[in-house]
Amino acid sequence: MKMVVEKNRIFLLAFACLLIGLAGGLVSAGKTNLMFLNKPGPVTDVRAGQGKFTNPLLECDQAQGEFTELTPFKDKISLLASNLQTNSSVNNISLYFQDLNNGPWFGVNSSASFAPASLLKVPLAIAYYKLAETKGPDVLQKSITYTAPQQPGAPVTQTIAPLETLVAGQSYTIQDLIARMLKYSDNQSYYLLFSNIDVNFLLSVYSDFGMQINGPGSDDDSIVSVRNYSSFFRILFNASYLTQADSEKVLGLLASSEFKDGLIAGTPANVTVSHKFGERENAGSNQAQLSDCGIIYYPQHPYLLCISTKGVDLPKQASAIQKLSAAVYGEIDNQYNQKY
Repeated sequence: MKMVVEKNRIFLLAFACLLIGLAGGLVSAGKTNLMFLNKPGPVTDVRAGQGKFTNPLLECDQAQGEFTELTPFKDKISLLASNLQTNSSVNNISLYFQDLNNGPWFGVNSSASFAPASLLKVPLAIAYYKLAETKGPDVLQKSITYTAPQQPGAPVTQTIAPLETLVAGQSYTIQDLIARMLKYSDNQSYYLLFSNIDVNFLLSVYSDFGMQINGPGSDDDSIVSVRNYSSFFRILFNASYLTQADSEKVLGLLASSEFKDGLIAGTPANVTVSHKFGERENAGSNQAQLSDCGIIYYPQHPYLLCISTKGVDLPKQASAIQKLSAAVYGEIDNQYNQKY
């Protein structure tokens, strides 16, 4: 009951922030394409304090003093995305950005659908931690023996291969499989975890996030948008679904990802990035999808960036994501360095 009350309180606080923001006035999308709060009376979030990866929302209030805002920069990013799409190797780009502490956001083709592929490993990890919070921590210590490759309805190989894979005949705990799934993006860990969870419970987690996503082996390659998918990272950051401790664990694992192209390649080496990539090559065609979504922990101003690409050359698609990530980081760095 306490957890339900807490979740409802957080929801009401977030909704109240939204209403205050609307009352304060929102910049027209047709003029600036960046949603943020105007003076007078801007809304500020009151948070529990920055953990290593999370910053739970406690309440929101009308700011009495100067309110620091981002200058809109969607047009710059949109132009870059358009220029990158002139290369025949990348024919579609979707992007979603949000300043996680203050709330400004914008999207570039952010409602277009794509195949989440390995991005589905994040909600599966969330589901297991939620199950452990419901039934007890022993859930994560359960041991499963890996017998043979299993990948229902899809080829066993991964184009972007994991650095470590499971060994047949060896046993792994749920906790270890989750770590391998997020760090190495290992499909075998994913399928082993997927086959050992109550599907109805997993679907209930998707339902809690307002999503309906197909499981392994689905032929549907356009079932989620970058804007919708980003909610998994936003809710982990706010620790509004899992406990803060478990949210920290999941984001910590995502920060250990071995995939260094895409978002990470567009940021300085000393900046932490909790992210997950997903790649899919459509059977019967040379079309491929590559996505990378996560939180870039710019000092004191973490932001969420989710980018999906469609094209015919995964390395060039990764390069496009890198360039967009670098452009966003450069804009954030330039603006906050000028303000402080």
